[in-house]
Amino acid sequence: GYMKELGGKGNEAVVSMSARMQIATRTAGGNDEAANNLKNFLSKLTSQDTAKDFKKQGVALIPALQAAARQGMDPIAAGVDLVMKHVATKAPEAAKELKKVAEEVAAIKDPVERQAELERRQGMIRKLGDRAGLGELFQDMQAVSYLLAEMQNQDELKQLLADVKTGTNADGRAVIDADFERRTEGM
Repeated sequence: GYMKELGGKGNEAVVSMSARMQIATRTAGGNDEAANNLKNFLSKLTSQDTAKDFKKQGVALIPALQAAARQGMDPIAAGVDLVMKHVATKAPEAAKELKKVAEEVAAIKDPVERQAELERRQGMIRKLGDRAGLGELFQDMQAVSYLLAEMQNQDELKQLLADVKTGTNADGRAVIDADFERRTEGM
């Protein structure tokens, strides 16, 4: 439903969501949590409260995201971009710190440790959100977890989106086949 609200539809929406699920696992404890983080981020991004926070700063959030979709852009990427640009403008120091947190968290390979680290920094992350005037969005640590994942993995996300669109990996193999092989290796 979130994608429809943002103006994403059909195949594009499916492609976007499946690529993002993979990115979400970069800061999550597991697949269920990754799905939850992404869902929370989208629900916060499209919430009345977040829209109000943006309106106070003179940005009509949902119309901006729908306009991005109409121009053939990815509305979620546009949302992440708007959030980060906003933080950078309102609280440049907070933006730097968030980027640093994203890098440090992404560097932790163990998902359980990664989760613990995010929880440990919860208070600090919320303060950064408050400094930027986006308290609502930053109150939800699962939403923030997804935001950090997308911030940290933008290049990989672009590659995944391209792979899923064409249906083949960089090595020319079908994405679905490669993914199936990867999943069955662990069994």
